[in-house]
Amino acid sequence: MSIAPILQRFIDDELALAPALIGRVVIGTIQLLGPSKEAAGASERVHYADIVTALQAKGALYEKTSSTRCAGRPPTTSRQALHRRSAKRKATASVSS
Repeated sequence: MSIAPILQRFIDDELALAPALIGRVVIGTIQLLGPSKEAAGASERVHYADIVTALQAKGALYEKTSSTRCAGRPPTTSRQALHRRSAKRKATASVSS
């Protein structure tokens, strides 16, 4: 069943906006977890700092992976693993038949 062209255009437009939205989520999260006078204790601040450091270091990877997931495609490594499993099942099924 095919998707109507206007619906497909809408979907494509929304998916094109996903990376910017995800980037804003990363930036907003970093800002919210930044230094705060309201942080309860040192251990809480350490956890916040760890999360911020990870987001800063891997923000691009998070954006890419999230955009891929929004588009309904598994990441490349998962896609390759699915292909291998599918090929293995087909080979097993043909041997069984």
